[in-house]
Amino acid sequence: MGKIVTLGEILLRLTPINNQRLNQAGGFHAYYGGAEANVARSLSNFDHDVSCLTALPRMIWVMPQRLI
Repeated sequence: MGKIVTLGEILLRLTPINNQRLNQAGGFHAYYGGAEANVARSLSNFDHDVSCLTALPRMIWVMPQRLI
């Protein structure tokens, strides 16, 4: 079988370590998901050659100093 490419966004969930509040967290656990990523991961588990294709906006994301 040929190479499989999924198209779409990959979701990223950041969970504070030890279930702290966002403004108290010293770090985060990162988990990815989304339909396209889940399909790609499942197909790769069956030894298919899979890649994900996505695009990012031309913005610089800045973490605010204080989260409320």
